[in-house]
Amino acid sequence: MLPLLSGTSIIGEYVENWGDVKPSETYVIVSKSDGVVYKRIGNKFKDNKKLKLVSDNPVYEPYEINGEDILEIWKAKAYISTHLPLPTPEPTMESLTSMMAQMQRSIAKLEGNN
Repeated sequence: MLPLLSGTSIIGEYVENWGDVKPSETYVIVSKSDGVVYKRIGNKFKDNKKLKLVSDNPVYEPYEINGEDILEIWKAKAYISTHLPLPTPEPTMESLTSMMAQMQRSIAKLEGNN
């Protein structure tokens, strides 16, 4: 799942109490039907009934999973990747000018709201 590339290892902490699961945070979910997935939580459990799982990759639609289908939940804490990040490009005069113009428009907009 993007932004983590294929082959990335996720380091997780076992979640004993599913009530500790927090929306918007990432977890590894082990389930009977889907196997092992890495997803963001979309909602809080209500009586261990259903959990909404959301992918950071917009290609995949969010879906719900029944609590009884879940075998384990692991809180994602870190990851190990064999893919090194690409260097950040040096800013150009054109990009700096564009950023300054955008900042000036934002400041003018804020000043107009007061």
